[in-house]
Amino acid sequence: MAIYFISLLDIHDSQGFGEYVPRAASALSAAGGEILALDDNPVTHEGTLPGSRVILLKFEDKASFEKWYEGEAYRPVKPIRLNSAITHFGATVQGMK
Repeated sequence: MAIYFISLLDIHDSQGFGEYVPRAASALSAAGGEILALDDNPVTHEGTLPGSRVILLKFEDKASFEKWYEGEAYRPVKPIRLNSAITHFGATVQGMK
């Protein structure tokens, strides 16, 4: 069953984050993940959105997500994100089908 990862961020170092994006995308692709949505100007309909960038990723299953997030390809890339953006949250949710 598909797993979706949603994250809300505030980028404070655009140059550093610019270095992160292609490396993270390569690791994502290698794990079979895909970007479904990415928005720097999301519209909030209720409550307060704690970040300015929203990203939604899809993985075939939990193992594919873990291969990306905990894997050798992403491990050296993650600190770049941590140093260039504030991650308000990152969460996985299970797909319905």
